[in-house]
Amino acid sequence: MSGSADYATRQDVLRMQEQSSELAERVAIEFRNHGLSGITTVSETPNVVVDISLPVLTFAVTLTADRTLSFIGGSAAIDRRKIILEVTQGTTGGWSLTPDSSVVFGSDINMIDLSFNPGVTDVLGFMYIRSIDKYRIVAISHGY
Repeated sequence: MSGSADYATRQDVLRMQEQSSELAERVAIEFRNHGLSGITTVSETPNVVVDISLPVLTFAVTLTADRTLSFIGGSAAIDRRKIILEVTQGTTGGWSLTPDSSVVFGSDINMIDLSFNPGVTDVLGFMYIRSIDKYRIVAISHGY
């Protein structure tokens, strides 16, 4: 039965493993190319400006003063696109982040209330709504 077509040879198994590995690498590259992985660090001076035309979904910033949050690249915005912003308090902590008019709040999240302590990270979730050309803040998770 060792010559039967129902059984893969050791060479066949090795070839399939190699092809699987190559495919996994190509998929990972495509994900990175389309912004499905990775993170972009955003400058916070003079304000925090998130450029949503960049091919990433996660942005990070470390605050060293009170800042205003803005989004740019609106012509590239995709309806219902989700954006994550990781906000870390700098070495002294206690800084605030106030969104400009491009961000709207719901009834349960009506302000961006950040952790106070130095080095602590909060994660903010936004969703772009094309019909109103605004970013809804849909989640805040504190204290990482």
